[in-house]
This record gives sequence, C-alpha cells and structure tokens, in this order.
Amino acid sequence: MALNFHLNSVIIPLLLLPILVALAWFFYRRTNPPISRRLRRFLFALRAAALCLLTFLLFEPMLTFTSTVTEKPIVAFLVDCSQSMSLTDSQGNRQKQLVALLASSTLDSLAQCSRLKIFAFADDFTDFDLVSTDSLFLTGQGTDIGSALEELERKFEPEELSGLILLSDGANNLGKDPLSVAKRMKVPIFTVGIGSPQGERDIRLSGLLFPPVAYTGDRLPLEVTIQSWGYTGVRATVILSEKGEKLAQQYVTLTGEGREQQVGFELPVEKPGLHHYQVSIPVGEGELSPKNNRQRFKVKILDSRIRVLLVAGGPSPDFAFLRKTLERGKDVEVHPLVIKKANQFYQGKFPASGKDLREFKLVILLDLPRSVIRGRPERLLSEFVRQGGGLLVIGGEDGFRGYKKSPLANVLPVTLRSGVFFRSGEFQLELSAPGERHPVTLLSEDPMESQRMWVELPPLAGVNRLEAVRPEAILLAYYEDPTGTFLPLVVVGSYGKGRVMVAPFCGFWRWDLVMWGIVKTNRASDKFWQNTVAWLTVPRDLSPVQVSTDKKVYRSGEKVNLQVQLYDPLASPLSEANVIVTLSRQGIKQRQLQLKDCGDGMYRSQLSKLVPGTYQAEVIAWKGNEKVGQGRGEFTVDQYSLEFQQTQANYELLKRMAYHSGGRFCRVEEFSRLLGQLDLKKQRRSHTRSVRLYSYPWILALVLGLIATEWTVRRKRRLL
Repeated sequence: MALNFHLNSVIIPLLLLPILVALAWFFYRRTNPPISRRLRRFLFALRAAALCLLTFLLFEPMLTFTSTVTEKPIVAFLVDCSQSMSLTDSQGNRQKQLVALLASSTLDSLAQCSRLKIFAFADDFTDFDLVSTDSLFLTGQGTDIGSALEELERKFEPEELSGLILLSDGANNLGKDPLSVAKRMKVPIFTVGIGSPQGERDIRLSGLLFPPVAYTGDRLPLEVTIQSWGYTGVRATVILSEKGEKLAQQYVTLTGEGREQQVGFELPVEKPGLHHYQVSIPVGEGELSPKNNRQRFKVKILDSRIRVLLVAGGPSPDFAFLRKTLERGKDVEVHPLVIKKANQFYQGKFPASGKDLREFKLVILLDLPRSVIRGRPERLLSEFVRQGGGLLVIGGEDGFRGYKKSPLANVLPVTLRSGVFFRSGEFQLELSAPGERHPVTLLSEDPMESQRMWVELPPLAGVNRLEAVRPEAILLAYYEDPTGTFLPLVVVGSYGKGRVMVAPFCGFWRWDLVMWGIVKTNRASDKFWQNTVAWLTVPRDLSPVQVSTDKKVYRSGEKVNLQVQLYDPLASPLSEANVIVTLSRQGIKQRQLQLKDCGDGMYRSQLSKLVPGTYQAEVIAWKGNEKVGQGRGEFTVDQYSLEFQQTQANYELLKRMAYHSGGRFCRVEEFSRLLGQLDLKKQRRSHTRSVRLYSYPWILALVLGLIATEWTVRRKRRLL
C-alpha cells in the first residue's frame, strides 16, 4: 500500500507557518498578570497549534491510499435469446445446441478462471442468471446485436473487459449495424455460430405492396413477393382471403435458392370501410417454418371519388377556368349546373332531395343569387353542410345577392349586408397571419415561398363587400384599399359536421391566363383550388383528435409508430397540449403513456415489445385544464415474426465482427477451443482511496478543542 499527501499549495503554507508561530510567541512574551514560564509555553503551544492547523486546512490537505490487487479477468458472455434460436435445421435443433453449451464443462472452466458476466439479448438486453437451463426462454421477437454491444460499452470501461463471447446465429434484423459497433469497440469479440448458414427448405412471404387507400369501383392492386429454398420447380398456390373467405388465388412455380418472385393480384372492391385481408401459401412438405407463409394487411376503401356540384349564375371566364381546373384533379368529378334565363339551367337540375345532394361531397355556388336556390334547395344545402358536406361560395356581380335572409346566412362564416355591394376594379389579395400557414392558402411547404407565390399573382377584378367575419371563423386573406376599408377575401369556418368557405371575389381567371402571358405558370392557382377542395371535402369527425399508425398490421418484433394529430374546432393544428394514450388488447389495459409534442399539432411515440394481437389506442387530450377531445385508433401485431424472415445463420457477419475486433470465430461444436485463445491472465488492478482531511469533523473538533483549552486557562488565570 502506498500513502501520498497532497496540498493545493506547498510554498505558501511553509512561508506562513513561521510567521504564525512568531505571532503566537509575540502574544505570549509578556502576560498581565505575569504567569510562570511553563504556563506561558503551554498557552503559546496551544495558540500556535490552532493557527497552524487552521492555515493547514485552508489549503485542502488530502491523503491518498493506493493498493494493488491481483484479480481474475472479466469476460462478458452474450447469449442470443431470439425466436430464431429455437429453429431446427440441417445442423439440428439450435435450442438444444445452446442448452448443451451452457451446461458444458468448458463454460464451467471459463467461469473458474475468469469473472464471467452473462447477459441475454434479443430485441432488448438484460442480465442473465444461469441458475439452470430451464430459465432459458427463446422468445425474443427480433435480434439487435448492435444495441447489445452498446449496452456492454455502457456497463464496462474498455480496459475492464478481457474479452467478449457472442453466442448467436447472426441473424441480425433490428437496430444499428453490429459490424460498425464492433469496429469501434476496444474489446476482442469471440463469436460462436449456431445453426446452418445454408438456406433450408422454406417458403417465405417476404414483401407486400398495396395502396393503403382505395375507392369503391376500383381494382385493388396487390404485389406479393415470395422467396423459397429447396422447392425448385414446385408449383405453389398464393391465396388472397378475407375473414376466411377465399377471394382470389394465383399459381407460381418456385425457383428456389432464395430468389425473389412477384405475384400480382387485382381485386375488385365494392364495399366501403376498413377491410382485413390475408395473403397465404400452404405449408410445403418438410418446410423449416410455417410461420412466415402468411401476412395480414388492411386497406381503407373510401365510398367514392370527390363529386363536386358546381352551380354558376351564368357562363363566365371564371366558371370556365374553375371547371377546367377542378377537372384536372385525378379524383374529382365535376357536375356543372349553369343558369340561363328565368333561373333555368342549361341542362340538368338541382338535386331534389337530401339523398340526391349527399351524392356530392362539395357544392360550389359561383356568382349565384339567392333567387336560383330559394326555398327547398337552400334548406337542403344547409342540412347538407350540417351533416358533413362542404360548401364554397364564390362572389361576382350577383354573388351573395339576397343571402342575408336565406337559411344559408347561418351557415356562412361571415355576416352579410342587405342589397348588392359589388365593387369592380383591381384588388391585390394579401394573406393574414393565419393564412400564411393554413392548409387552404399554403401553396408550398415553405411559408416564405408560399407568400412569394401569392405576391406574384395578378390582381382580382372585383369583390363583394361583406358585413363582418364571424368571431369563430378564420380570415385567411383580405384587401385593404387606400381609404383603409378592409375587405375579407377568403374566410373559412365550420357548420355542424361540415366545412364552409367564402371567396367574395371574381376575375380569378387571371391567375391562370395572365400568368402564362408573363412567362409564368398557373401552379399557384392550381394549388390554391386543390387545397380548397381537399380541405372542404376531407372526412371530418366531430372529435378533434385523429389517431393513426404508420402501418395497420405489424410483424411481431417491429416497433409501432403511434401518431396523434390535434386540431382546434376549425381544424387548425393544436400544439402544447397534454396527450395521454391508454393501450389495450382484448379489453385489458396493457400500458399508458404520454406522447411527445413534435410541433404543428403532431404528437408521437414509439411502442415496442408488443405481443401478437389487435390493440386499441384510446387517446385523451387536454389543453391546460380544458379537455380538447378524445379519439381511438387500432392496429394489429401479427404472429409472423421478424425472426422467421431470415431463418439461415449469418456466419459471414459473425466472422467479420470477430476479425475487425481482434477476436476469433468458431462454430458451436468448436467452442472448447476458445479457452486457449482468450487472454485469461490475472490482472493487477490499482484501487485508490482519497481522504479529504478538511472534511472530517474530528479535525474541526481538534481546532475548537485547542482554542477552548486556551480560552479556559486564560479565563481561570484572569489574563487580559
């Protein structure tokens, strides 16, 4: 053992000590009243000792004890406990080989000559107490070697570990690249491979491509990717089913050798709603694992395409331009109704019932006076919006005429004037602060680029003066004339379950024709009307909480990305809220968590370690003390595991990890050879213990004792 003494400074205390001793001597060279020389020397010694000890403590003295011991080396032992370690292949049952190794005398010998630390890993990392092989459960739903190595890095300093033994089939399918982690570690990794690296007899559904949304009347395209080993030339059947009912099937001649083959389906869809499908292949003779022969997926079938009823007060450049713009949309069907004399249409007629009107998702009234829709049509329109339909009212010379006394006046997000208040001229649209980021008026993902696009548009030709914007509505764009008169140009709001927008202007055909004339494009105009149709027709639940996942069906072991979008009553993103999710399976609560606020009303979390089954995510959101709303989502974790996607052992990865870290690779039957390759020499380690003298109470007690003794003697002798 070595003992070291340390001071923050040595020279200064050495200079101060003689001065302090001299001061103590000077103080006691004479006393009043006089005392004996022996007592003076005693008091001098007390005073000098107290002063010197206080000065000594001010410089933080420290004693360091260093001892050197000889210890056994530390060896970390990583055991792969994923599901693929339970497979049986041409090399035998992997679990039996693993159990035999853990119970072997070689491992006992290793434990005797080292401090063996055993850990288990799969899709997570845990300490492993090998009481008996009965405690070994190969249930991990993924293999994440990279994260397991990083966990070891956090547990041990690089110089602590003499070696690391990795026992695995190398079938890594999660997390970081284990090779890159192994390269930066300063510990030799000895890898032990279990399982056959050759492809066994197996058929696997390795991929599935499908659109998450389709429309009734369409044909749902589906592409299935198949891999096979050991079944070259065998004819297999690929079955597409729903709720156990076979919908279609295709035949494929397997090529084997792990080559990918694609099989396509085109399934007619008629019924709207969320459909649960399954693709499967019958199990082959002698197949390694039947668990990867099927996959489930979900597709949302929408009722129909966006059908728009465009009702115009007469032929005009704005009508022609708007109709042409809307018809360029892939999913938009425009049904025009144009007024001629005596409020009659050139062809067709206004829907006579609510059922007929609900065939449309959006109704546009373009420069249309109330006289055309007075009575039953306007009442049908009000009910249409209340039940979830979209309404867009565009201005013009006859636009909004008579609407103040119409039932539609309560539907619109503005209040109206009596009579006709139309102004012609040139009016340059300007965005309000909400309009700079609202989905209707945001023409680009970059708000600055969106504003630049609006500035480039030519002015409008006329506007209708409205009374005011309702308090609950949102003003997106306006025009302010030189006299300070404020004219709303784009206002959005809601009524019942539906959305409403008013655009009291005309001459917007210029946004197309004039832009081409000045060597620009109509991109801004097209984007604005596309946004308008999309915002007015999006299915809108009364709940402002929208719950979704990046997939509807997950393979066992995959992480689930849960997302919640919050909206205010007018469908604007709502941030800075508290979002709580309760996750349940089969009616039993599994866990509760709070989502992270990612901005723009988006809240997210990642879920892992979920057992197969269908899960319900119940979401409640709060803004301060007020409840925003609640929502519900659903997803499925299939029994098909990532562990059965790659069934052959990956010896190549294990070999490269060993090579780049300075270790060795061997097969499980060669494990006994590792003892001769591991550095198991005993290590000399130094243990250091530092003692801060100034922090010990007895030091302070000694100083106080010296001062108290001196004071007591002086008082007893009545010294001045």
